[in-house]
Amino acid sequence: MQYGTPVICTNFPSAYESIEDGLNGYIVNMELSNLDLDKVVNKIPNSFIYKEKTTEKDWIEILNKKRKRGNEMFKIIANEDYTDTKPEFITLGIKTQNKKGAQFKKGDIYFIDNKERAGVIKASKLAEVEEIIETAKIDAKVETAVRKTKKKKENNV
Repeated sequence: MQYGTPVICTNFPSAYESIEDGLNGYIVNMELSNLDLDKVVNKIPNSFIYKEKTTEKDWIEILNKKRKRGNEMFKIIANEDYTDTKPEFITLGIKTQNKKGAQFKKGDIYFIDNKERAGVIKASKLAEVEEIIETAKIDAKVETAVRKTKKKKENNV
């Protein structure tokens, strides 16, 4: 698209972020049943100007941001095979993921940091939910150790 060439792509969700059907390309469904060859061959969009919605700098900033973990952590142990439809709350333990969510088999363990989500999972009885209280204590100990180390270095200098 940067060279003024229209794109033909399938209708995956992020395609709509860059392509406007008929303006700078064509979006067709996965089965190609809505592919209009006449339109693609004889009505080629031209003289469109491609403008990126984000820059490389934007992506670097997004990727470098560390997600702040909640104070509460929950250990999830799957009681049966199921899909967690909110993988954005999972902090550790995703093995496979698809459009529907993160896939877990009976006995799989993963961790989340959202109390409301933990409650929903527990109520569903798809998994056992255990609150992990020690993580806040561990984080506090690490923070204290770092402060003490900095203080020692300052005193020794």
